[in-house]
Amino acid sequence: MEGPDGSIWIIPQSGSLFRINPANHDDIKSIHFGQNITLLSACFTQSGDILLGTQENIRIIKIEGDTLITLGTIEGFNYSGVTEIHKLKEKDTYLAGTNGNGLFRLSMSDQGNTLERLNDREELEYLDVHSISEDSESSYWISTNESGAIRLHLSEKDGS
Repeated sequence: MEGPDGSIWIIPQSGSLFRINPANHDDIKSIHFGQNITLLSACFTQSGDILLGTQENIRIIKIEGDTLITLGTIEGFNYSGVTEIHKLKEKDTYLAGTNGNGLFRLSMSDQGNTLERLNDREELEYLDVHSISEDSESSYWISTNESGAIRLHLSEKDGS
């Protein structure tokens, strides 16, 4: 994924994160992630921190030089892996897809983080999400394991 500074980040399942300077492909920094967790997805926040989807939650990580600092953890996925995190167009709001526990919306602010399940449609409740992308008409395309692709359009009341 591309970082706020234009660098390219590679997020493997465990160990270290890698930052590549696109102007100099030989400039690769390895930043060790000191915790023994499996990483499944990642997304940059509005402020430049990283949301890391793990086997049971989302970790908020701050980058300080060559060090990663855990700022917090977002719980509420019922121990399901967070397989995809997709930033929506508004400030700090994201769709989070899980492996078998459906879709969630995460809103982050200085007043705190809010996690809510998108359960207004029964078919979204137990999705095994592989990826989320957005088209030019502001529809979200959710590719799943076993349920095909789903086109989702969030209404104004949904916050998008």
